[in-house]
Order: sequence, then C-alpha cells, then structure tokens
Amino acid sequence: MKRNIKYGIILIAIILFALYMFWPTINPFIPDNPNVLNVVLSNNDRILIMAPHPDDESVATGGLIQNALDKGIPVHVVFLTYGDFNVWSYTVYEKIPMLTPSQALELGEIRHQEALNAIKELGLSEKDVTFLGYPDYGTSEILYYHWGNNAPYSGILTRKTEVPYSTALSPGAPYKGESIMKDIESVINDFNPTKIFVSHPDDYHPDHRAMFVFTTVSLWDMGREVEIYPYLVHYRNWPLPLGYYPSYFLDPPSYDDGIVWKELPMSSRDAQTKFSGIKSHVTQYESNKKYLDSFIRTNEIYGNFEDVPLGIDLVDISLDKNEIQESPPPEFNDSQKDAFVRIEAQSAKIENDKLVLNYVLSEPFGERIDIFIYVYGYRYDKEFSKMPKINIKVDLNDYVVYDQKTPISKENFEVKKTPTEITVKIPLKTIGNPDKILFSARTSTGLLSLDLMPWRIGILDKG
Repeated sequence: MKRNIKYGIILIAIILFALYMFWPTINPFIPDNPNVLNVVLSNNDRILIMAPHPDDESVATGGLIQNALDKGIPVHVVFLTYGDFNVWSYTVYEKIPMLTPSQALELGEIRHQEALNAIKELGLSEKDVTFLGYPDYGTSEILYYHWGNNAPYSGILTRKTEVPYSTALSPGAPYKGESIMKDIESVINDFNPTKIFVSHPDDYHPDHRAMFVFTTVSLWDMGREVEIYPYLVHYRNWPLPLGYYPSYFLDPPSYDDGIVWKELPMSSRDAQTKFSGIKSHVTQYESNKKYLDSFIRTNEIYGNFEDVPLGIDLVDISLDKNEIQESPPPEFNDSQKDAFVRIEAQSAKIENDKLVLNYVLSEPFGERIDIFIYVYGYRYDKEFSKMPKINIKVDLNDYVVYDQKTPISKENFEVKKTPTEITVKIPLKTIGNPDKILFSARTSTGLLSLDLMPWRIGILDKG
C-alpha cells in the first residue's frame, strides 16, 4: 500500500513537472488574457492578402483562406515579388549555384508557378491572384531611396531596374516607390477589400517591413479605412519550438509588446490543406523544411501595434522581448555576436516643433556600430511620394542626414550621444509638417543588420 502511494506521488510529481515545463509551449494562449482575441470573419467580408513573396500566403494565411472560403468570402492574394533573390533555395533545387541574372529570373518564374500550384491547393484559382514583380530583397531600398527624380532601384541579382515579368500586373514599371503604390492602389480599388492581411511592421525581413508601409500609405492616400491584420513570418528565434508540431499553438513572440494579438483557430483539415500549400513551394520547402513546418499549428496569429500619440509627453514604445529574443541570432558568427548591439528601449515626443526620438542601447556604442533612423512624414493633403524621406546615419563620431540618398543640411537637427543612449531631434518642417509620422530604426555593423525596431505610426496632437 505504501509502495503504491509512493509511486502515485512520484507519478503526480512527474505529471506536474511535465505540465510546468511544457504547458507554456503547448498552450501559450491564456483564456483570460485580454490581448488574445479571435479573428472574426463576417459573410460580408472581402479578404485581401498582401504577400511579399510566394509562400507567405500559405505560411501566414493558409488557414485563413480555408476559413474564408468555407464562409463563401471572396479572397484575393497579391504577391509583391517573384522571390527571385533566394540564392540558397535555387542552389538546393537546381543543384548548381546561382551566378547569373538569367538564373535569378528563372527562379522567379519557378516560384511564380509554385505560387499558382499552392493557391490551387488552398482552393483559389489564378484569377484570385495578382503578381506585382518588384525586386526580391530590394523593396526596402526602394522605400528608403527611390522616389521622384531618383533613379530606379537596380536588382542585386537580376540587374533589372523595372518589372521584368510578362505575367506581372505592370510589366516594365520602374523599380520606384510610386510604381509599387500605384499597383497596390489599383488592386485595392478593383477588389474593394474589407480586411487586409499584410506582413508585419516588426518582421525581420526587409520586404515584409516594406510591404506593410507601402500598403498602409496607399490606404492613406486613397482615403480608405480598412481593417489591417499584420502577420509575422521572420522573427529572431521564433517560432518555438521549430519543427512539425501540428497539435501545438503558434504563440506570438511576446504578450507584452504593445501588440493586440488575435488568433484564428485551424481545424486539422485546414492545417493539412495549409501544409499542402506550403509544400507546393518546392524550392522553399526543400531548403528550409523545419522552419516552414513550424507554421503548421492549431492556429494562425495576427496583430498590430496601436498608433503612437505624439505630444509633449514622452511616450515609451519599447518592446519587452524575452531572453531568447534578446540574444543574437544563432546564425551569427562569433565576430558578429561580439558586435551585437540591441535597442533596449525607445521613446518619442514632440518638443518645440521637433520630433524627439530616444534610443537606449544594450551595449556601449563602438567603432563598428552604425544606427540608422528612418522618419517619413505623411500629410492628408499631399501624396506620400512627394513627402521627404529622412534617413539619419549615426556612428561613434558623427552623423549624416539624408533625404532619400541626398545629404541635406544638419542645421536645426540635434543628435546627443552617451555610450549607451542616443537622442535625436528632427524639425517637423524637414519632414513636411506632417499629420502622421512613420518611423523606424536599426543597428548594424557593416552591411549586417543587428537589431531592428518596428515601423511605428505616430499621430500628432494638433489640438
């Protein structure tokens, strides 16, 4: 009897330990957590999915598409790029290295067909998709530097400066910000969505971040109010655990990050259909199976930051990342890990007709570290393409201010530095005396980005 009681106590202890260790991974959504809500689709909805690359539609919204189709809700997918920059996936798929522009364009055509195969697996048809054909891994550069009189962006691998694909919406459109916005606005006008699911402003892939901004400002320019549901695909040390765990929840990187997260539950049938869609992207699945498998869970998640009220009071907009997400990415080499500097905190306010941005760093500022700050104003009475695009580069010894690529006078700008803190003051007139401000920042060493701050939307108090 005593032995049975002893074994019973041991068994209970094991069960409790297992629950303690694994319950947060298996079921991270806490029912009474007010930040976890359900995505609600109505029969009157029209769903527009903005996918930076072929495969994002399946990875982030494969379950959503099933849910919408079951309700008879129209769905349309827009692909920003043809995915022609993924050198590794081409090498794995073709068993030869990618060395020429023609090979990059070949990859774009392969991924175009994979996308068509995937959307058919998901229940859509070719008429339900639009390809834009802008440069893979180049749309953030377009956002930063290629507007107005500036020359079009030149693709790193394709060497193209205009949309090269005959199946795109606007073949021959120059690689410029105006072209992307024109195409996005055309699709929105034609489809008339009620909900838009778009890549996240805190995603770590530059095309994903850029697509959020292009979509947002296109809606502003059109005067359209549409519900926006951003989705994450690329984030440091996420999702966890990596691999195929179809009975697990997909949990957000953090609850305490200022994002109101929403989930869309997936049935096992929808999850398997989504899995078929993902595997249709053969070039991507063969080269990154474990990561893509990680999105086959019991749910999908969507969430956006609230707008930042910009007034005389300092607003803390720091992200509360967990210990895993604060660490350097595992793919960094030792030298890159040694150089890793994270932005631990950021805040913003308006003071004497200047935007004041403050950044606190995890490590002292070093010779190898640069900080880039991006500040773009928006006015209701002026097209975004004609507004200044202020880019500030700060290093240990000095700083430079650009409008797109053009250096401009630093008069009236202020940058104050301590070893671990930077405060930047930007005259509102230099960003067009805006009604809203889009701003972001990153740390880097050489060409390598170390840490990224999400794009945030600041609303000026003009009362």
